[in-house]
Amino acid sequence: MEKLTIIIAGSGRIGSRYLQGLAKVTVPLEIWACDISWDSLHTAKQRWLAVEHSEAHSVNFTTDFQILPKVVDLAIISATADSRPRLIQQLAKMASIRYWILEKVLAQSVEELQVIAHSIPPNTGVWVNTPMQMFPLYEQLKSKVGAGPVRAQFLDISGIACNTVHYIDYVARWNNSQVVAVNTEKLTQWVPYYNRPRFFDVAGLIDIHFSDGSWLTVSGIAHDESVDPKFSISAIRSDHEMPIWHINERGGIASSTEGEQIFAPGFILQSDLTAHVVNCIFNGQEPQLPSLAQSVAQHELFLQALINHWNKTMSTQVERLPIT
Repeated sequence: MEKLTIIIAGSGRIGSRYLQGLAKVTVPLEIWACDISWDSLHTAKQRWLAVEHSEAHSVNFTTDFQILPKVVDLAIISATADSRPRLIQQLAKMASIRYWILEKVLAQSVEELQVIAHSIPPNTGVWVNTPMQMFPLYEQLKSKVGAGPVRAQFLDISGIACNTVHYIDYVARWNNSQVVAVNTEKLTQWVPYYNRPRFFDVAGLIDIHFSDGSWLTVSGIAHDESVDPKFSISAIRSDHEMPIWHINERGGIASSTEGEQIFAPGFILQSDLTAHVVNCIFNGQEPQLPSLAQSVAQHELFLQALINHWNKTMSTQVERLPIT
């Protein structure tokens, strides 16, 4: 059987987990793990060797993007947000690529979102890796709460700027609604991100409103602390109060105020998720991730609101937000 060709552009912490996940793909693969850092590639190689993988797969590790194949079945773009738009633009010019998976946050400015959108040829399969909809606990919650607008709260998380887009996607695709307003008045200071000091994140609280009447609140800290996140979701109805579902993501439990419970995994590791998504794509099935168009629409107001908040509260003015 002819091998499918996959590029992982950005093979550091996230990219190396994609690489581990590809070990479980059922068809033979020719994988190209590329990164500007040999240290990242060394980590990726060690992680590949740490998992069981078929001898039918082959892996190439390189810092030279110019030697990548010119015909590619799937490109996984797991580089950081500052380099992602330019990298996508370059790869799209260098190679014919059937499918793409993009990591979030997509870009550091609204203009760069459009660079990504216009770089990839029309009618190409492109998905963004915000996968909460396929996590069993959240999938079952959606069926329990039902259609219609929801009130969702994800409080005391670590990393508002880089992680809120996961929750935006979950609420937006609940009823296929659009982000219509982002309130940043309760966000506080920007500080260097705890494990990537050249990037920043923000603390406080952000409110996001959707076209179907849904309302999302995310709060948290910009550094790594041992916190107990508080997640909840409930339907919004004008005629009577609806039960609130309290979510213990780590424990895999959701409990309603009416005593009902759901027991299911609250998340899936990237090293376990990748094979499912890739197999779906190559089998012509929907991978349950948002399309690029959906994700760009989810990013736009959110990203612009964060840029405006930075420019109001920081001594330097920016057009590109230093987040990842």
